[in-house]
Amino acid sequence: MKTALPAALVKAPPPGIYPNVPFSEYLKWPLLSYSAIKYGRSPQGSMKKLSAAFDGELTSPPTDDMVLGSALHTAFLEPELSHEKVALWDGKVRRGDEWEQFKRKHAGKAILTQKAHEKMVSMTRSIRANKWVQANIGLGVKTEVSAVGTYNGVQVRGRADILLDDMIVDIKKMRGVDTRTITNTIFSFGYHIQAAIYRKLFNRDRFVLICVEGTKPYDCVAVELMDDVLTMGETDTVTILDQYKHAVKIGRFAGQCDDLLPINVPDWMADKDAAAAITIGGEGVFGEDE
Repeated sequence: MKTALPAALVKAPPPGIYPNVPFSEYLKWPLLSYSAIKYGRSPQGSMKKLSAAFDGELTSPPTDDMVLGSALHTAFLEPELSHEKVALWDGKVRRGDEWEQFKRKHAGKAILTQKAHEKMVSMTRSIRANKWVQANIGLGVKTEVSAVGTYNGVQVRGRADILLDDMIVDIKKMRGVDTRTITNTIFSFGYHIQAAIYRKLFNRDRFVLICVEGTKPYDCVAVELMDDVLTMGETDTVTILDQYKHAVKIGRFAGQCDDLLPINVPDWMADKDAAAAITIGGEGVFGEDE
């Protein structure tokens, strides 16, 4: 396992909370973060995936969705910096010399199409109109705050969108803001692990997500992760970091399985009638004539 940058070029600060650290500098701190740790979760994750995430091997060019999310954070958290961090592309297509020149001119910025910019504006308005947000997120709150600390014997880093006296608040763009979608998203993306790490790093008890839809009507809901979710996050984080420490000790970051893995017919495939209900492209796997 290596670091994303040569050790001589970067040095993480000692444990503490650090406001006003540029995101680009924060990313250079050669420490584990939630975004890498979540790759160690079972059953899909492994130490090999965690190591690859830490080394930047799983990094891919940002999608339009990711760029929109980044611009949304700027628009809500740092609107005064929008002109420095967000650029609007008003061309018809994103190709050709004009597009390449525009990208070079605005390198490092979130480049939005007109349609994406309209989405960002609508999503930002929706967040600001939320009653919980209005009551709790006022002017002068601490935003984009970085921290370094130790979790289960491993030095880690984190960056909070909003840091209040008694809670950490993070903004998440989601497909929907119904309870089921939010809950599935929390566990699919490991936000309960993020909560466990951030509560320790920032010395806060509560972890709140401001969830906003990425499509019309751009509904917004603030949710708090409760004790059972936080406990699961702590358990999962400790388990992963125990495995990480062992991998460091033996000098080997194993994949998902080192043994021969038996595959049996799963329960949902055992019944042909049930299997017939499985569709690919809208058509049954098993046709009636077969």
